[in-house]
Amino acid sequence: MLCFHSHRVVFLGIIADASSVIVYASHLAIWRKVFTTKSVEYMHFWSSLAVLSNGVCWTIYAILQFDIFILVSSGVGAILGAIELSLYAYFYFSGKEESNTK
Repeated sequence: MLCFHSHRVVFLGIIADASSVIVYASHLAIWRKVFTTKSVEYMHFWSSLAVLSNGVCWTIYAILQFDIFILVSSGVGAILGAIELSLYAYFYFSGKEESNTK
């Protein structure tokens, strides 16, 4: 019986990780629009900051608890959040520079 329990934990952990990564990656659709328009008009700063902070908080928790399932999904979320905020900063400030030179 214990053998089936560990298989269930792994199976459900993988399902939970996959769904969590999908939630974190849902902002990728906005990234394409930011690249094509070269504007952060459609990307919200506070939403991007929330994605990063949520990923970082859960990553710290996963490291403290030694939980690989939480670590994988929240680590991916933290990385995607950092990329998203970097993207926001790049296009926000490059848009400001273009408007100042005109």
